[in-house]
Amino acid sequence: MPTSGISRVVDLEKFVGDKLPNFLIDYFATGGGDEQTLVDSVNAFKRFRLKPRVLQSKSETNIETKTQGQSICSPFGIAPTGFQSLAHPQGDVATAKGI
Repeated sequence: MPTSGISRVVDLEKFVGDKLPNFLIDYFATGGGDEQTLVDSVNAFKRFRLKPRVLQSKSETNIETKTQGQSICSPFGIAPTGFQSLAHPQGDVATAKGI
């Protein structure tokens, strides 16, 4: 799956727009109830910015962090989302493998 042009969520939304039926796109794009949690999440992510650092040595880079007292090699995680098999035949397994 060529994903080289995807660097933002809006790029991903455009990419899947041609691959999934509209009812699934609508399902994934909405939140439960009055969608307050969805609105809060979008607003929270707007407060974060990635600061690109190009042409700098990465030899001393370490992104390891701790969560719940455990060291992890990356500061990113994926929360349970459910119904992942609607978007990919392998569902949760594909997410765990990073497919």
